[in-house]
Amino acid sequence: MISPEKLYILKKHVSSALNKKLPMTECAELINISKKVVIPYLTTTKSSFLKLSRIHGLDINDLAIDVIAEVFRQDAEGNMLNLVNFASKLWTDISTITDENFFRAYQSYLRTIADVHIARSYAELDPNGFKIQRNIKETLPTDTLELRKNILGIMIFVKGSEEYDSLPYLCYEEFEKDFLVQASGKITTREILDVIQILLVCDYNARKEISLSDAVRLFKKHFKVDQLLDHEEEPFEQLFNDSFVDKYEIDQICGKVLDTMRGKIFIDYFSKGKLTLEQTKALDNAVKDIVFDLVNLGRNHISFYEYLTKYIMIEREDYELKFKSKLEYLIKQARESFRNYLYTRE
Repeated sequence: MISPEKLYILKKHVSSALNKKLPMTECAELINISKKVVIPYLTTTKSSFLKLSRIHGLDINDLAIDVIAEVFRQDAEGNMLNLVNFASKLWTDISTITDENFFRAYQSYLRTIADVHIARSYAELDPNGFKIQRNIKETLPTDTLELRKNILGIMIFVKGSEEYDSLPYLCYEEFEKDFLVQASGKITTREILDVIQILLVCDYNARKEISLSDAVRLFKKHFKVDQLLDHEEEPFEQLFNDSFVDKYEIDQICGKVLDTMRGKIFIDYFSKGKLTLEQTKALDNAVKDIVFDLVNLGRNHISFYEYLTKYIMIEREDYELKFKSKLEYLIKQARESFRNYLYTRE
């Protein structure tokens, strides 16, 4: 729960936003309060998706901003339709609701928007995982398994095993080893869920449930699809050696790749409010330097953090939180762009 002062400010600012009378300074304050509601929820219940999003250059702040942007999205007349819809579904007028009750309603609303956004993004970022999750949801409940929600998100739960809820959560790594053995040869979603049910009731000295996201991981491991495992990057020099390009062609390709990366940086991060202009320019310059060294040296001679801090002063903790996933994603995309240009050129 946030402080009483923040509770009052939250209700006041939302009321002003609904009446289109919210100054920019107060709008920033409202967004900041909203982020403090969304981020803990994402951290607690969406850990699997957070790992996936980092691979695609999105950190938790980016996700929170995307959720909040959906809440405050405006039409041509400046009306925040989603926020208006939220207010219309309250049991009474905002002015008559206590600050604490309004916070609880707003918190629930933000969580609902976050769930919808994550589900939509999940389908885009991990189509295989999304299909598996959909199949599991369509198959459950069975005679022995059902879905239920707790503070960690959606769980696959053995019916009638509430007495075990005081036990710790199961060890995923140990469970996975047993699962891969028992699931061998199984094909259908129901057959695999039956294996999960049998293992859950075994004596793991743990709760008789597993998160839906962990179940998806098990299915993907079983079917050997889209594991997103780290692998050794192909040496940059090898790309050029295999494709027999000269220095002039390399420079042309490099310019095209950097133009593409610059577009992604400014569209995906600056225009969506995820980075300031100064941070965006620093990221753009760091990407240029990293790509230049890869092309000319075949490697990077300093860390990504050091490349970035040539253009902007940030603590390593801030780098890890806000820039690391972006830089790793952009360089991965740059490598892929080089590969596409080299192997598909006429």
